[in-house]
Amino acid sequence: MTNPTSSTPFSYQVGGSLPAEYRGYVERQADRELYDRLKSGEYCFVFNSRQMGKSSLRVRVMQKLAAEGVACAVIDPQTRGTSLSEDQWYAGTIKRLIDDLHLQEKIDFSSWWKDLAAQSISAVERFTYFIDRVLLAELSQDVVIFVEEIDNLLSLKFDTDGFFILIRSFFERRAEDLRYRRLTFAFLGVATPSDLIVSKRSSAFNIGRAVEMSGFQLQEAQPLMQGLVGKVDDPQAVLQAVLYWTGGQPFLTQRVLNLVVQEADLRLSPPDLVAQVVTSQLIDNWEAQDVPPHLKTIRDRILRSDERLRGRLLGIYQQVLDAEPPPLSSRKEGGIIADESYEQLQLRLTGLVVKREGRLKVYNPIYAQVFNGQWVARALADLRPGFYGEAFKAWQEAQEEQKESFLLRGQALREAETWAKGKRLSKEDERFLDDSQDVEKRDMERRLAAETEANQILTAAREQAETELETANQALLETREESGRIIKKANRRNKLSLLGALGAIAIAAIAVPISIKATNNFRVAQTNITKLNGDNLRLLAEQRKLQQDKITLDSNLRQTRRKEKLAQKNLSVARGKLKDADRKFQQAQNQARSAQQQYLQAQERVLVASAQLAQVNRDRAATERDKVAAEQQFRLAAAQQQKAERAARQAERAARQAEIAQETILAVNRLERSGEVASNNFQFGQIPALVEAIQVGEAAKALAQKKGRAGFAANPLYALQTMLDTVENRAGQPWQHQTLLAHQGYVWTAAFSPDGKRIVTASSDKTARVWDAETGREIASLNGHQSSVWTAAFSPDGKRIVTASEDKTGRVWDAETGREIASLNGHQGYVITAAFSPDGKRIVTASSDKTARVWPVENLDRLLVRGCNWLKNYLIVNPQMLAKLSTCQTADLTQPSASILMEQSEALAREGKINEAIEGFKIAQKWNPSLRFDPVARANQLANDAKKEK
Repeated sequence: MTNPTSSTPFSYQVGGSLPAEYRGYVERQADRELYDRLKSGEYCFVFNSRQMGKSSLRVRVMQKLAAEGVACAVIDPQTRGTSLSEDQWYAGTIKRLIDDLHLQEKIDFSSWWKDLAAQSISAVERFTYFIDRVLLAELSQDVVIFVEEIDNLLSLKFDTDGFFILIRSFFERRAEDLRYRRLTFAFLGVATPSDLIVSKRSSAFNIGRAVEMSGFQLQEAQPLMQGLVGKVDDPQAVLQAVLYWTGGQPFLTQRVLNLVVQEADLRLSPPDLVAQVVTSQLIDNWEAQDVPPHLKTIRDRILRSDERLRGRLLGIYQQVLDAEPPPLSSRKEGGIIADESYEQLQLRLTGLVVKREGRLKVYNPIYAQVFNGQWVARALADLRPGFYGEAFKAWQEAQEEQKESFLLRGQALREAETWAKGKRLSKEDERFLDDSQDVEKRDMERRLAAETEANQILTAAREQAETELETANQALLETREESGRIIKKANRRNKLSLLGALGAIAIAAIAVPISIKATNNFRVAQTNITKLNGDNLRLLAEQRKLQQDKITLDSNLRQTRRKEKLAQKNLSVARGKLKDADRKFQQAQNQARSAQQQYLQAQERVLVASAQLAQVNRDRAATERDKVAAEQQFRLAAAQQQKAERAARQAERAARQAEIAQETILAVNRLERSGEVASNNFQFGQIPALVEAIQVGEAAKALAQKKGRAGFAANPLYALQTMLDTVENRAGQPWQHQTLLAHQGYVWTAAFSPDGKRIVTASSDKTARVWDAETGREIASLNGHQSSVWTAAFSPDGKRIVTASEDKTGRVWDAETGREIASLNGHQGYVITAAFSPDGKRIVTASSDKTARVWPVENLDRLLVRGCNWLKNYLIVNPQMLAKLSTCQTADLTQPSASILMEQSEALAREGKINEAIEGFKIAQKWNPSLRFDPVARANQLANDAKKEK
């Protein structure tokens, strides 16, 4: 092996284990920790995602241990495939250990292996014999065995639990056999400790210490700067920019650095150079450019996991993405709380996320842009069955009050539950299924309530009919009894009357002969006759009463017969109602069964109709847009025709103005770009970027004073405000750049600009738009909110727009370009309205969280002053930089800086740089009028004196 020298050309290695002599190897904390622990005899495991440098780490640590007399060997399953039998694997493993530890002369492997096999000793026991009777018996020094690619070992066809149980037994033997204290194992691969022993009958693999591997840090990665020297102007800044994009991920860092030295465009600043390379060579069309594979490896580990785990991994990653802070945000936390759950550990092993400061975060900006929210949504959609996916998508896109109509019911819900059984779904999928089950339960309760009500109606009808029938029968019985009593009473009276009449006749017949025979009894007879006449009168009265009773009896009998007929009629009606109730009950049951069938059919039609409706809505929206566009074109054409003659007269004047305006626009654009560059550079160096931002701000101020509104450039203003808020630790709000869906939804509010020439509208489709009030032409679309935009309003000068949204933020926009300038974060509820103060210096927002907040909007002059104050100490000791910033040239800075400038100018003069020294003396005299001398003579004198001294 040849030793590399400093003259050997340095190159970056993309993929594979780094050679032991590689000059660009980055030593991390994991290198030192693994070496120290193995040296002290601790079992270790280094479990991490692929392409994190585990093999290179093993090579380096193994080299250092060997240099100190430690015997080292490697078990690498990936070199021998995964289709081996248990005997084949153990035989190959022992043979590799014999070669690595130089034991060939101590054992005749072939005969030794066959002898043990002939004794029916298992492969696991043979491995035990080798360790105990050969390795530890023949070697007196410490031994470290590295087991690489654990995930490949776990994928072997036989049960690998026995191997890890055996390794654990070696560790446990240290208590009784001191030889085993010289034997140490280190495990490396893409796995978790719980994956090593999966049998429920055995204890978990609970020995060893975890060694964490983190990404490269700037101070650690200095060896990588060798390849940048001579290729770029500022190697340190380029390396820092690369680590920002890669998060220090070893494979990506090597690859980006390799691309940078090949594609270096020295005209660009380091951040812009790296951003251009990453975007064009890695992110754009990434699947075609991912050679050797890295991003595909991450993708496949997620999408090729078992279906039960895949949905949960995607769901957790979606939560991590949603919680990530936006670019240039002052919010540093981001991510979700990390735990040691199986799902989070598996997601970390993909390499897509990393645990930092107790939170789970996206590993780096490259991963965040490749595996973004749209990628996750497509992956989740592919995971779901067709009928489920269509309903789920419609449910997601629906307004809250319409979501229930897209939930699953009946057979569709049961099929979805069968599909979801045993799977770890995303939180949103779980909510969708839970809501569907709740709706199904409510529908079932309503159907049961309807059946119960029908049964109650039928029971009530039957009870009423039976009651009415019983009442009718009782009335009939009572009527018949009453009629019998009246007839008996009349018969008794008739009999008494007849007997009385007969007695009277007999008495009269006797009385006549007696009266003839006995005159003396005349009076008695006369009395008897009188009495008889009285009886006769009573008899007549009784007869009349009897006739009256007969009439009453006849009337009662007729009434009784009428009641009997009425009772029979009521009985017939009751029986009819009973039959009708039975019929209605049967109809209700039939209708319930029919309704259930219709419901199931309707559910199927809803799923189909949902997809059709979505397509119809898209087609209708497209048609409406085309129609509006056509109408706008027609109006524009008409207006252009009417204005053609007038435009011709104004052409010459407009041409002159256009030339001036073009120059102004170019100047504004240059300032806008300069402001953006300053913002981007700010994350890599605060002071240089802030100085640059102040220079751009002064240029913007001068252009605005000269050109007025046409010369206004917003970006320098807000770039400077962002930087100052950050360095002064103010609660500044970040500027975000994010494009979401196009405008499609209700328009909640609209407002004119102060000059009445523009209109801004706020919509439920998460956007606001700016329109030409005269022609209706769309000027700008304000995209970035995550939910419905409730209100939008212009600033008093019409240059900015503030919006309030359901996503708990307010945002500030450039009214001309539609570019987002600031995000007003802090409310805990919906931001319902927002408005500028009359002077445009403040913004007030009102929220459903029961608060209103006031936000300052600083102007450029104050921002420039703030910048100068913060840079005060720096500018005093760097007078050349102070000379470039006219705003900062105040007495409290120029007076002390003048003396330093004098010293620097004198040094320049002694170096022979006469002109630069003269210029410095003049500036120092300007800053401190008490300095009175001839700058030219002073410079020449110092230069001559320096020559004489030499």
